[in-house]
Amino acid sequence: MNMQSFYEQLQRSAWIRSLLMLGVGAWIVIAPHSVFSVVVWLIAGALILGAITAFANGRRSGYGTMSGTGLLVAAVLVLLLSRPVVAALPWILGIMLVVYGINHVVSARRDQQFVNVSPIPAILYGILVIIAGVLLFFHPFGAAILAFRIFGGFLVVMAITELFGWLTYRNK
Repeated sequence: MNMQSFYEQLQRSAWIRSLLMLGVGAWIVIAPHSVFSVVVWLIAGALILGAITAFANGRRSGYGTMSGTGLLVAAVLVLLLSRPVVAALPWILGIMLVVYGINHVVSARRDQQFVNVSPIPAILYGILVIIAGVLLFFHPFGAAILAFRIFGGFLVVMAITELFGWLTYRNK
């Protein structure tokens, strides 16, 4: 397959991709909690399926079933720890942003290379980063859901762009 036919194949399937992105993006924007639950269950289901396969292969070959047990334990851990892990990530990121913002504010004056350049923009940027870090730290799960919704919005925009690209290509 040459590059031209590969590109044409991508353009022909663009409408399918755009509809899929539009559907998933809209679902994420409208109901992010249900998407999160479905993703957790899909990951756990895939791990359980892998465990069943490993157990079956282990039985057939006569070897131990350590990999199947590990996959089964991983599936249980995904189901039990998915919410705490998602809730902990914004706390960690919030602390990192606060430290970065403080460092940026403190170093804005010190790192001034030119006398006629004001440190005010760097200080304002540092303060905005600190505010974002504090928001992440004190409202972690809400921030995670907001970020997830923004991702869904980007998917919707990408879908519309992809659809316009497909329509343009089709009309040529």
